[in-house]
Amino acid sequence: MRVLRFVSHSQSMRQLIEALMASMGSIANVSVVIIIVFMMFAILGVNLFSGKLFYCANVDNPYFISNA
Repeated sequence: MRVLRFVSHSQSMRQLIEALMASMGSIANVSVVIIIVFMMFAILGVNLFSGKLFYCANVDNPYFISNA
């Protein structure tokens, strides 16, 4: 509650909070675009590396079991 009282008494903090609330729509739009780009690269990475990292290349190990 002290924070709310501080914001209500401080003009500069009130302006800052109002500007932040006014820009929430734009921040949400940018966040959606970033998530879409992240998902595109995640799908690309899964497709590029699929099947490349699942086997052990240490054939000198006596306990090595080949799946091939």
